[in-house]
Amino acid sequence: MSIFVDIFKQICKSLYQPSQDAAIDECMVRSKHQLGIRQYNRDKPVKWVIKLWVIADSMNGYTFDFDIYIDKVDRQDIGPNGLAYNVVMKLT
Repeated sequence: MSIFVDIFKQICKSLYQPSQDAAIDECMVRSKHQLGIRQYNRDKPVKWVIKLWVIADSMNGYTFDFDIYIDKVDRQDIGPNGLAYNVVMKLT
């Protein structure tokens, strides 16, 4: 899966030049697969999702780059500045 994701990210970056205004946010993608990257949200209408951190163009919402949130791995990587800081630094 990693090779596919890397190729997809390269294509996203090569097809579009973002404007200077960008936004970093989380994105929930509905999922029915059985891989270990999906998460269960008990209180949401869509229960099973893949959580992505995305950097998108603020003018039109085009996703320029993204990172898949994997709960067990990302919890270990949290530094003294917190998860949000790590996400911003990784995507910018």
